[in-house]
Amino acid sequence: MSNKAVSNNPYESPQTSTDVEYIDSYKPKIFTTKGRIGRLRYLAYSMIYNFLVMFLIGIVSSVMMPMLSNGNTGESGVVILLIIGMVYLPVILVFFIAARRRLHDLDHTGWFSLLMIVPVINMMFGLYLLFASGSPQANQYGPPPQTNSVLEIIIGLVAPIVITGILVAIAIPAYQGYVEKAKQAQSVSP
Repeated sequence: MSNKAVSNNPYESPQTSTDVEYIDSYKPKIFTTKGRIGRLRYLAYSMIYNFLVMFLIGIVSSVMMPMLSNGNTGESGVVILLIIGMVYLPVILVFFIAARRRLHDLDHTGWFSLLMIVPVINMMFGLYLLFASGSPQANQYGPPPQTNSVLEIIIGLVAPIVITGILVAIAIPAYQGYVEKAKQAQSVSP
């Protein structure tokens, strides 16, 4: 009788189920500060951030270019620098977050992401983040991210090549046009 009274007690803590399954991996999200990301996701996230930045910088510079042509280069230069600084501060923060998540995958503290500020070391550090393999098991920063699907791998590896090809296809003709204009200007001047 006393066992029945205890099991019907409304103040008793619920019994835990033995069916609880340990989370051994998770699907990382792009704009979060928690968790770990692997090499391919780090590359993809960095590219997404870079293209968003370039898009914003292109818009800001196309709007601000008429200010430079007015002749007030001193005042407009300061305004442009302030606007570009306002755009770059969140961008730098986002890159630090991505580096922090990648460092967590490598089982290192996120404070190492401050190495991105140091001039020559930041290139080697970026290569380390891109090519070092993360810890395969759960570490002090959480479970490992899920393995990438075949489609994610194909997109992650082909997208940089395609985007670089598009940029080269735009940049080379623009540079050749610049060279031709420079040659014409040089031949006209005495």
